[in-house]
Amino acid sequence: SIPLDDAGLAAAAEIRGSQGPAVAADLRRCLATLNEKYRTCVTLIYLHGMSYEELALMLAAPVGTVKSWAHRAMHELGICMGKR
Repeated sequence: SIPLDDAGLAAAAEIRGSQGPAVAADLRRCLATLNEKYRTCVTLIYLHGMSYEELALMLAAPVGTVKSWAHRAMHELGICMGKR
């Protein structure tokens, strides 16, 4: 079981926030702005290492759809964090 609540996102951001606490705080803030489907995809794929195929099975969605959600989520995160 992987927590996707605010505490779980904060813990994942801290682990991945090796560039400093400010980056981790920005990541937490930006993750919170994503819709639930996008946040789930990016959290499980990029922060917890789940494959697209594993997530597609978990969400009962086609792999291509999960990939699209993840890529859109990353695009939105990039905009939120000022990278685009």
